Amino acid sequence: MPGGPPPAPKKRTGLWIGLGVGAVVLVLVIIGGIVFATSGGSDEPADRRDAPAAGGTESEDSEATGRASDNRDGDDFARYTGPSTPTKVDIGSGPYERPDVHDVCSVLTDETLDGLGMDEHDYFNENESITSCDWSRLAPDGSFHTLSVQYSVPPDDHESVSQAKNIYGFHAERGIGILGERIEEKKSDVGDESLIVLTDMSSKDAGEEATVIVRAENMIIEIEHGIRPDSDAPVGDSLMDWDDVQKLMPELARQALNNVG
Repeated sequence: MPGGPPPAPKKRTGLWIGLGVGAVVLVLVIIGGIVFATSGGSDEPADRRDAPAAGGTESEDSEATGRASDNRDGDDFARYTGPSTPTKVDIGSGPYERPDVHDVCSVLTDETLDGLGMDEHDYFNENESITSCDWSRLAPDGSFHTLSVQYSVPPDDHESVSQAKNIYGFHAERGIGILGERIEEKKSDVGDESLIVLTDMSSKDAGEEATVIVRAENMIIEIEHGIRPDSDAPVGDSLMDWDDVQKLMPELARQALNNVG
């Protein structure tokens, strides 16, 4: 006869309990690691870790690192008249040389460029007798602002004062405002001779442009500041105040003149 009934299977209750406890411990370890990682491993309370740094707000920080929170509009830029203390021209005797092409976009101070709403320059240019830099800015109100600084010397003889006088005379009398109508003009005391002109450009969309042209011995500097209104702006609104132009443009000329070689 067979040797009796087969032995009963061994109970594995203890094994299953052990595996279950191990799995729970493993899950708790993983969760704890995730919490530690997301908290940065800091012992500082969460409410203190999440608080902004003392001494500044989010808007102040953004202003310190860029212009993302710049709430000024086109009228703020248009009414800017330069730094509170006018620049003093301090240059030796000529003949003068143009600034290096890599320096021409730095002839106006950061304060002045910021006041006019200009960020990075668009481009600079240099040829045999002309060096220039151009900036532009689209203001929040839709107005478009431009700025350019140009240094030039007589192309035939860079040091000729007589030729520079002739070139200055032509531009002052005929060149400035050729695409529009001169509505204001006045002589200035910057350099040997200088002139400020406010031009109403040919169409509503073209806006207004202020120009100052300066001659200092053989060097001619011409600076243009233009404002083109938004297409929805009311017709007939003045974009530039002549009193403001008379303060701003000579200041730009003095800063530019201080950078001749």
